Amino acid sequence: MLFWSNPKQMIDWLKAPEKPLYMLDSQRSYGYSIELMESLCNDQVPDLVNVGLIGLASQSINWNDIEKWIVRLEEAEGTSYYLEQALSAMLINSKSSLILPKKDYIVYPSSEEIINNQGILHHYVDLSKKEYFNTEWQKVFI
Repeated sequence: MLFWSNPKQMIDWLKAPEKPLYMLDSQRSYGYSIELMESLCNDQVPDLVNVGLIGLASQSINWNDIEKWIVRLEEAEGTSYYLEQALSAMLINSKSSLILPKKDYIVYPSSEEIINNQGILHHYVDLSKKEYFNTEWQKVFI
């Protein structure tokens, strides 16, 4: 991830973290079915949580629930690279959250967004990692 301008909303949240904060993913990537996730947390799960940039109050996390959810998710549908993202979405569930604007906090930036340094933050995933490794990280030092 690279920041291209001042992340004011994120900084403001850090000063007063009253509710969960997250950025929106480019597609749902939980690795588990929504039906299973919602049945375990007894609540609705938000659609596009991305844990590249996430804020949770650690004291509000029920770690026993986390342990149970992991066991049940993996028993029902196997292991997943996206387990952390699924668990985070389950923790956030229907709580009021600060969702960072997708146009400013960009997951999987397009070539145009990369070339023009659009947005505040780029989270380089999948094929966009190529541009991160080849050119973008170097811009930070210019």
